Amino acid sequence: MNLKGELKPGESFDIFSFESLMEYGPHILNSEILGVDLEGNLRKGGFVEMIQLNNGKNTFLIDIWHMNERGDFEAFWLARKILRNVMINPKIIKIFHDCRHDSVGLHEMIETCIVNVFDTSACETLISQLELYRKIWEK
Repeated sequence: MNLKGELKPGESFDIFSFESLMEYGPHILNSEILGVDLEGNLRKGGFVEMIQLNNGKNTFLIDIWHMNERGDFEAFWLARKILRNVMINPKIIKIFHDCRHDSVGLHEMIETCIVNVFDTSACETLISQLELYRKIWEK
């Protein structure tokens, strides 16, 4: 997949077809950092409906539900391949907020584990615990 020009910063792109995946997939794959959020029944045996990615410049909304509803399996398998390549790439930082359910949903869809994850919820928990220990230590 070749990068077709620069995208205007601040724009959002709905990705629901093979063609839109071919157009925006390279921009996702060439990201250094991605904010990630998933919607759906994110549990073992569940399903992913929507994947939201933001690279700090643009937002990409991958509509898995729409692909499945239309029976567009070619688009679904390309989305799966792109997502798998993103999620296993250690050069791309993936930022989640409480990635427990999202990671299960992704694992069900792309059958792999995510690498290089920064979880803002885990970070907040760590900071809260450190503050508590600091207060105890100061007594």
